Amino acid sequence: MSTVDALAARLARLANSDNLSDELDAVRRSAEGDGVDDLYPLALALAAGPAAGIQRPWQYDTLLRALVQALAVVAGRRNAELAAAVTVETFPVPPPRPPFSRVQAVASMLAAVQPTEHLVPLFADRPRQPGALELQACLAHELVLRTGGVTEPVIVDLIGRLAALAHPLGGMPPHLLDIERGLPLPRYGRHGSSASVNYGIRYGDPAMPAGAAPGSPPVDITDGASAERILAAVANWAAGSNGRIEAGVYRYDRTVDPAAVGPAMLAGLPPESLRDADPGQVAVRRVTASDTFASLFSAASLGGAYNYGEGGAYGRRYAWRSLGGLVGAADTDPPESVAELAGRCQHLAYASATGWFDEIAWDLGIAVLRPDHRTLAVLAATDTD
Repeated sequence: MSTVDALAARLARLANSDNLSDELDAVRRSAEGDGVDDLYPLALALAAGPAAGIQRPWQYDTLLRALVQALAVVAGRRNAELAAAVTVETFPVPPPRPPFSRVQAVASMLAAVQPTEHLVPLFADRPRQPGALELQACLAHELVLRTGGVTEPVIVDLIGRLAALAHPLGGMPPHLLDIERGLPLPRYGRHGSSASVNYGIRYGDPAMPAGAAPGSPPVDITDGASAERILAAVANWAAGSNGRIEAGVYRYDRTVDPAAVGPAMLAGLPPESLRDADPGQVAVRRVTASDTFASLFSAASLGGAYNYGEGGAYGRRYAWRSLGGLVGAADTDPPESVAELAGRCQHLAYASATGWFDEIAWDLGIAVLRPDHRTLAVLAATDTD
């Protein structure tokens, strides 16, 4: 039987199988041994699917995803090369603000598992295919997240060109800023991935005393543009899962003593997560700018209950966008300027017993008192399975 016939017969068996265990094991053994090159034609055949007019078997997509992960998570130059090639040729190019895509997923896997020297050749050519550029862009910034910063000239050059290409990741620095250290990143293996997150505080956790109310209620100065920026990191919770999200910006008629900030200041503010609450129903903890960024990054990159977030590269981008909105930076300010401004703000994590938070695993409450000590920005998100 020819190779082509054997491949066709394998696809036919696959389409009629309710148990893929043997096929999955075979793919993983090939990725770990001498059969790695056999996975490329299999991937292309799985992507091409059956003849026109025949419904695409679910088994094809399941095995294709497992095949690409098997290649990506076994360290080896040829594995990395094939994982990238299969990804570019078999998965669709994501739109300008992509939901979590296989391109982003494979970039994250490669950066997590493969030595950098195995990945540098993937940047050697300037890609003509949009999917290849997307993989390079995501991979470059996943490497920044994993290594703290890239120095390889070919990768630094690619990062520099992204802004000129008007790519969404253009403007992200090729190194981590101090505020970005210690971010939670997923771990990958043969059978899947895992990640741990901490969104800061839950109602009932040890928290600050009530503090003092600031006097006159603040004026709501929220507008659509500022709310959209603040919510950038959690937009995927609402778009791809069961999440509810809200944001607000409020200005007091006098300066607020940062030392007095606490539950009494937040209780009763307009957001639904705080509306009609008394100080005893609000838990507040002071956190650092780094803590705020880590929570935003987790929410953006890992997603909510029923989605996979934006991935690391885009998660970083949307975390910076949210942080900029919270601290009052200009929309065009680079991350370095946003970080400096964030360092002059008071950062709070909060939770409430108003019933708005689902209190399962995906609850996020952030309040930021800006350097003028009169303007308070709030972000809240919750999701349920």
